[in-house]
Amino acid sequence: MFAMLLFAATMSGEEGTASGKLTVGGKTTPLTHAYALARTDTFDKTKERVLVILSDVTIPEDTLWDQFPGLKMAMAGKLHAVEVEIDADKSVTAAGVVHEAFVETDGFLGTPYPNLEAKKFGGPIIEGKLSSVKPEQPQDKKIEYVVSFRAPLLHRPAPTATGAPAAQTAPGKVVLAFLKAFGWGDKAGIRKLLTAEYGKPLDGPNAKAILEAWKGRIDPATAPIDTVYITGNSGEVVMTPA
Repeated sequence: MFAMLLFAATMSGEEGTASGKLTVGGKTTPLTHAYALARTDTFDKTKERVLVILSDVTIPEDTLWDQFPGLKMAMAGKLHAVEVEIDADKSVTAAGVVHEAFVETDGFLGTPYPNLEAKKFGGPIIEGKLSSVKPEQPQDKKIEYVVSFRAPLLHRPAPTATGAPAAQTAPGKVVLAFLKAFGWGDKAGIRKLLTAEYGKPLDGPNAKAILEAWKGRIDPATAPIDTVYITGNSGEVVMTPA
């Protein structure tokens, strides 16, 4: 599945509350915001998993449904959070921390599964407590947290467009233009469709390899744009190549 995020975030989703602290390499941050996001179970489409996010600031709605919510804010030092995925039987299936300390991994670091005390689960409210286990990281990046939380279970809003109409939306047209520019090796055209930050690699030592890697990767004439989500000033385009 191919997803592309465009534009900037402006809104926030319905959140809950958290009470606890996150410590990374000796730096402690209070965590006060909680989110519980329903996600389809990868291995059983009839079931849901819940992504619990415990952060120190509000996460804009435009980025709330990213794979790693708040990651860009974390890289800028504007957000610190614990993110834990829980399946239907209350087992933790993934865990990590977003924090500017992890520059080498773009702000995200997977961690050992924490202990979970689930008080409410499987209904409209998710409530419990997460406690990190014995840290495996060296002292300069050691991660520790104990956080209680309570949050409403959120489901992603319906997409703005699906099927053929999705390609005719503004984000859909931008993605198609992006694919064409890459297909032609048009560096100037690509720059117009990227922020300065995302365009930096085109000036680096790997620029030629990047352009070559994208050439012919997806044919814009048959680009399978399945779904488009537009929230505020942000758009996400989902493509599933055959």
